[in-house]
Amino acid sequence: MRTTIDLPDAVHARVKSYAQASQQSVTTVIAGLVAQGIDGLAQPPDPMIDPRSGFPVVSYGRPVTSAEVADLIDED
Repeated sequence: MRTTIDLPDAVHARVKSYAQASQQSVTTVIAGLVAQGIDGLAQPPDPMIDPRSGFPVVSYGRPVTSAEVADLIDED
């Protein structure tokens, strides 16, 4: 299906660069990224039990450091 989307110049440049490096078309790269994003929304992350603490842990995104948590607490 053909559709039109507006991408910020910086995002378009990143997609185009990735497409060239992986020898794919920009359309294929964008379609894959959209599918991954939608799939990620449909599947909640599976919690695992941390072997050190015994608490359930969900990995989502990047790790948050204790310094970042302290900065957020200090903002309040």
